Amino acid sequence: MTEDEGHWTMTREAMLDLINEKRRDCDRSPIDHNTMITRLVLRSKVFCPDVFDFRATQLTLSPETLPILEDLMNEQFDLTLHDALKRHATFHPPRSQPTELGGSSATLPESPRGIPVESTDGSILERLKRLFGFGR
Repeated sequence: MTEDEGHWTMTREAMLDLINEKRRDCDRSPIDHNTMITRLVLRSKVFCPDVFDFRATQLTLSPETLPILEDLMNEQFDLTLHDALKRHATFHPPRSQPTELGGSSATLPESPRGIPVESTDGSILERLKRLFGFGR
């Protein structure tokens, strides 16, 4: 997976909710979390080894692995998911390269109290991550 494609993330709980929602629509009984994980782990070890880490709290899915997981879920739980994972997963757009505004080098103005403003990009990036809840 390259950085310019973007990726999706989905929690195991969201997968279980999606599976049980589709099973209820077909008048089937819901399954429990352990059954779902066991069946997906066993089948993925045979069909596509080392592609998915079902022990992780969130699955990271690329454009190539998303249809593979959907096929596994269709096969194992007798579902008909057609791009349903894309609708239930969280899409993370590709990282863009920061562009420098202005000319060669921009200087930050001093703060009103005379305390110098931090000039590292890392502190600004960390503040944005905390603001939007990334990296938790």
